Amino acid sequence: MKGKKIFRCMPVLVALCVLLEGMFFMTITKPGHVPDIWTHVYRIDSILNGDVIARPVTSRSMLHNTETGVVGGAVDRSWMQYSLEQYDGYDPGVVIAESVADNGSSTTVDLPFNNTVTNSPVVYAPQLLGFAVGRLFDLGPGATYRLAEIAC
Repeated sequence: MKGKKIFRCMPVLVALCVLLEGMFFMTITKPGHVPDIWTHVYRIDSILNGDVIARPVTSRSMLHNTETGVVGGAVDRSWMQYSLEQYDGYDPGVVIAESVADNGSSTTVDLPFNNTVTNSPVVYAPQLLGFAVGRLFDLGPGATYRLAEIAC
């Protein structure tokens, strides 16, 4: 009789273990150490800034370091700074700072995210929610980044 009770609890136990393992690895993984993370971050923030469809931009990333064919959108300057501060050679989707046309007066800059333009904005719904909550409560990029990870 006891054996049947254990088997009935097994799906809950497995789900709990997977959830705890995921939370552990989210906690120890440094920002920028997920493939293409900066292009996804730039895309999510640009969607919140009204650039739902990518457009040509002059800035380049290490992954798309070409004069033509680079697309992206308006991203909050704080995300550019955060990605550059966190960059340690892992994700080549990070913007090349010298390529950004910066007038200094705007709160946004045009950043590239070629890798993510084919993704529908719908697939970013959980992260968009995390970014929106981060904006609503005026959280910094670090806290918003973690919040968006948890929202996934």
